[in-house]
Amino acid sequence: MHWHRVFLWLKFTIEVVELTCLQDELYTEIYEGTTYSQSTSMYSAVDSSY
Repeated sequence: MHWHRVFLWLKFTIEVVELTCLQDELYTEIYEGTTYSQSTSMYSAVDSSY
């Protein structure tokens, strides 16, 4: 009886871990994308001032 509960708990834990890893990758991509666009817009502003 207990094995079924343990199996469900393990499955749930693995799914949560996978979800958090996916979120981390997504946030990293979004963060890098925003910082990259900000830096490029800053460079273009500097270019136009010269």
